[in-house]
Amino acid sequence: TVKYRANASADGDTSAWIESAAFHLDGIDPAVTAVTVPLAALYRLDNVLNFTIGLSEPVAVTGAPTLSLTLDTGPAAATYDSGSSTATALVFTYAIQAADNDTDGFLISDLAVNGGTVRDPAGHDLDLTLQNVGDTSGVRIAGGPLVFHVDATGGDDSNDGRNWPTAMQSLQVAIDSSIQGDQVWVKTGTHTPGANR
Repeated sequence: TVKYRANASADGDTSAWIESAAFHLDGIDPAVTAVTVPLAALYRLDNVLNFTIGLSEPVAVTGAPTLSLTLDTGPAAATYDSGSSTATALVFTYAIQAADNDTDGFLISDLAVNGGTVRDPAGHDLDLTLQNVGDTSGVRIAGGPLVFHVDATGGDDSNDGRNWPTAMQSLQVAIDSSIQGDQVWVKTGTHTPGANR
């Protein structure tokens, strides 16, 4: 509750104090509370990575903010998706490019406003420090062609199939994991697509 006087004159006369709960004093900048990352999986060409930045209070966004990523193959930037975002959850997306590759999890380095603004109703700018960033260690990226290896006797379908020591066991699993341009290498033996081997 705030007390205020509605009128004041030059000779010092004032009205009585009035109490009101209608005032909201905001001296705190909005902040990032968490960054949600894509699910652990292999992402291929044109697959979209989705990120959600949770905020401590509602904000309005102008311009085109970006979320910086660092892959094994270099920097990338996820762009702001205004249609999927809310006042307290900003969504960013990145579509995998042909040259992109990352085998062990990428870095999410910073949030940039790029000349725009991200502000609360009181006019305070968002603190761009990223807090509670999700784990990307299981997010693997391969934009270009891959070679999948299949070994019916020594492989395991929980493997990624990227080399012989981590070969898959079933030909069908390797085929299902492939996209146009990939190769499936099969070790000597009997392999039947659609069967367990």
